[in-house]
Amino acid sequence: MIRSIFLLLLFAGGMIPAFGQYHLNENKVWVLGDRSGLDFNTTIPTPLTTGILGASGSYESSASVCDPFGRLLFYTDGERVWSRNHAFMPNGNRLPPASSYSMVSSSSQGTIILPMIDSPGKYYIFSITCWEQKQSTPEYDGRLFYSVVDMQLNGGLGDVDPSRKWIPVDFNLAELIIAIPGNNNNIWLLTHANDTNAFRVWEITAAGISTSPIISYAGRAGTKLHVGRAIPTPVYANAWWTFGQMAVAPDRKKIAVAYSRPNYAELYDFDHCTGTIANPILIDSIKNNTTTNYLTHRGIAFSPNGTKLYISGLREDYSTVNNYFLYQFDISTPTPAAISASKTQVGP
Repeated sequence: MIRSIFLLLLFAGGMIPAFGQYHLNENKVWVLGDRSGLDFNTTIPTPLTTGILGASGSYESSASVCDPFGRLLFYTDGERVWSRNHAFMPNGNRLPPASSYSMVSSSSQGTIILPMIDSPGKYYIFSITCWEQKQSTPEYDGRLFYSVVDMQLNGGLGDVDPSRKWIPVDFNLAELIIAIPGNNNNIWLLTHANDTNAFRVWEITAAGISTSPIISYAGRAGTKLHVGRAIPTPVYANAWWTFGQMAVAPDRKKIAVAYSRPNYAELYDFDHCTGTIANPILIDSIKNNTTTNYLTHRGIAFSPNGTKLYISGLREDYSTVNNYFLYQFDISTPTPAAISASKTQVGP
């Protein structure tokens, strides 16, 4: 039997939420960054004010978790942790040792909270540092770390375990991370390597995090000029060195990725028994914006029944007014050509 494991919503500023089991009480409160959030415990979601301040660079990565009754427990931007009363946890004011903020909060999809299997009240916070660190503190560019929150500490408000704080897991990663329940009381943590079409998937069990990832090579190959980085070209970059978003279908059999530079989206098969990824399909591509990074962010999400895929981003005529879009694709159609042809604009 598959044991029920909840996954937490992950948010990235200006993008569609990546994935969540929306009906679960553990996902009832969304934290969106820059003091904002939504409480879905009410019929009409209630706006709330959080402790996250955009002035510190927290515009993109954030994640939150509630208890089984839908009550907020804590939230994070990947480098700081706030309790339910919107104050820093005693050991949560700074997860990384570096002095500057926005190491993680500036990652497009850089943090996620997951339960520690068979350890009630304990949670992993996974954090991926942003690509900008390449120029200031290159030792923190594209690195994956984890910290552990124990809700039994700090009088029940929770605290970061000082002995399990900012522990390195991997390096040379893009700003992409999601998690998918497995079939054997396990969780698959999906990341993507820089400058290659390699997915790196880490298995999490009751024993902890696997010592090495499962690697799947899937998706487009080509050349791409890095912007703002002094490295030779051509290189195999394909936008995975930068930002975007991953999502997983409700049945766990598909994942989709919207890559930011160049702008395209792909659909893949995911095996939730083995953690492997295969059979990429190009869903959509739009003109690459070479003038700025953030205007080309793309969000992606599946419909609740898994038959539709939604992609947000920027029109090819991005210099005009009202140039952001939301498109729907019917991924239940039988061929890649039919999927691409089903593209329908559903919002400006």
